[in-house]
Amino acid sequence: MINQADSLKDFPGLLDCVHCGLCLDSCPTYKVSGSEADSPRGRLALLRAVQEGRLKDEEAADPLERCLLCRACEPACPSQVPYHEAWSHWQNQRGPAAASRLLATLATPWRLRLLGVAARLAKSLGILRITERWAPRGLARRAGSIPSHPSRWRPEKTIKPAHKQLRGRIGLHIGCVNGEFFGATLRNLTSLLNAQGFEIVIPHQPTCCGALHGHSGAGTEGRSLANETLKSFSDDLDAILSPSAGCVGWLNEIQSGKIREPMAFL
Repeated sequence: MINQADSLKDFPGLLDCVHCGLCLDSCPTYKVSGSEADSPRGRLALLRAVQEGRLKDEEAADPLERCLLCRACEPACPSQVPYHEAWSHWQNQRGPAAASRLLATLATPWRLRLLGVAARLAKSLGILRITERWAPRGLARRAGSIPSHPSRWRPEKTIKPAHKQLRGRIGLHIGCVNGEFFGATLRNLTSLLNAQGFEIVIPHQPTCCGALHGHSGAGTEGRSLANETLKSFSDDLDAILSPSAGCVGWLNEIQSGKIREPMAFL
C-alpha cells in the first residue's frame, strides 16, 4: 500500500484542489474538447492517481501532454493551487528523451528554418491534410497543429518606429514557433503597437526561449535558453511582449514580471 503523504510529498498543493470548476472557462484545451481529462482539475486528478499508484503513467500521459501550460487556470483558482509546479514536476520525472530531437531543432537556427520551410511547403501542397486524416494519431496531431496559412517573420536587430507621438519602447520576443508559423500575428501586433505610438525593438535573440524544453523535462537546458533570451533585451525598454502564453509563463518563472502578453499590456 502506497502511503499517500509519501507519494504526494513532491507535489505541494495537489490535495488543495476542491474541484469547484472555476478553472474550466480559462482552460483552452477544455474549451476545445469538453473533456474533463483536458481540464486543469482533471489533470490534477490524473497526477494524483499516478502518484498514488492507481493509474499508470502512460495511461495519463495523453491528456497531460495536451496541456499548453499557459497557466490561465492559476489566477482563477480560489485555492491557489500551483498547477504548473505539479505538472512540471511530473514532466521532469519522465525526462526529455522522447522529444530530444525536436527540442534540438527548435534551439538550432538552421534546423528550425528547414523545419519551417518543409512544414509550410507540406501545408501548401495538401500533404499535411492527408497526414491529419490517415497518419498515426501522434503524427496526425502534430500535422494538425500547423496553422491554415503559416508564414515566417524573423527580423534581426530591427527597430520599428512609432507612427505618431512616442509613448514608449517595447521589446518583442519572436520565439521558435511564432517566428516560423505565425509571422502574420507578429506583423499585425507590431503594426498595432506602432499605431498606438510604441517603438518596437527586436534584438538578436535565441530562436527558442526554452519553454518547450522546460515543459518537456529538459529543465536545465530550458532555463539556460530562457536566461539567454532575457539577456537579449536591454533594461531601458518600457516592456517586453510575447503573443505566446506558454513563452510568457516560462520566462516569468525565470524572472517574474519581466515579460507580458500584448492584451494584458494594452
